[in-house]
Parts: sequence; C-alpha cells; structure tokens
Amino acid sequence: MSDAQRGADVMFTTVKLGKTTFEELSRSMFQVAPLASSAGLSFEETAAAIAALTQQGVPTAESMTRVRDAIQAIIKPSAEAEKVAEALGLEFNASALQANGLKKTFDDIHEATGGDIEVLGRLFGSVEGLGAVLSLTGVDGKLFRPMVLMVVFALTAALLLSVTYVPAMASLLLRVK
Repeated sequence: MSDAQRGADVMFTTVKLGKTTFEELSRSMFQVAPLASSAGLSFEETAAAIAALTQQGVPTAESMTRVRDAIQAIIKPSAEAEKVAEALGLEFNASALQANGLKKTFDDIHEATGGDIEVLGRLFGSVEGLGAVLSLTGVDGKLFRPMVLMVVFALTAALLLSVTYVPAMASLLLRVK
C-alpha cells in the first residue's frame, strides 16, 4: 500500500469515526501533521485524536489547533511547565512523546496531575492545548483509545484486502481468453 493510499485510508476512517468531512480534514490537517510527524507520532494516532475530538463536538479546525498546541507544549515546554513537570516527577518532553505516543503521554500527564485543571493549565499554557488533554483523558477520553484501535484495524483490513482480494479479482476480470 502506498503512503498516499495509507493517508487517504486514515483520513476516510477519521471521517467515519468522527464528526467531520474529508474536505474539512484536508483543509486543516496542515495545522498538526508536520509537528506530529516531527514529534515521532503516527498519522493514525494523530487522526484518532482528531476523530475523538470531533466526535465530542469540537469543530475540525479547532481539534487540529488543540492537538497541535498540546504537542507543542510538550516538545517545547515553558520554564514554568518544566518546573511543574519536575515537581510531579513527570517526563514532559519530546522524548517521552516519541517513546510513549500521544495517548499514553496524555494519560501519564493526567494521572500525575490527578486531573487538576490548574496544574494541567500550568503545564500546557494555552487553553487549546489544555482542551485537548482534558478532552482526550479521563472520562471524556474514553473514546480515544478505541478510536486509535479502529483506525489501525481499518488500515490493516484495507492492507489485507489490497494484498489478497484485489489481485484475485483483477486476475479473474482481466483473464486473457
């Protein structure tokens, strides 16, 4: 499966799982994709975060902004965020994000802070970044993990279909007589 096909499959799955359109995703993906990729996050997990946020009613462009700001706060924390993270014994940096992925990093942060909105606010700084973490962890975040799994399963199914069914059908339909 080509990267373009994989990307299209991820986006179509995001549309199916979230409350967005392919056009909205295409128009606003640039806000988060380069940063997420640079941070070592998979396109599937990033898209699952967008699907989970839009499923909660957050508009697509705002979802992109929230995820981007949360990632940015982790890979380039403020001096205050570094102090708070150190006091919590929390690894709050690009290495943790790359090693653990978005979901586990957010869950670790939520657990370390006890979900305290004031502490989370000091870590993330922006309302948008804070909004992503609050929406993707705790009670509201119950959809995020299933979204990640659904995106991965859909891609696996598409890959299996393209490797097994498509060649078989092509050979039947294109058989020379």
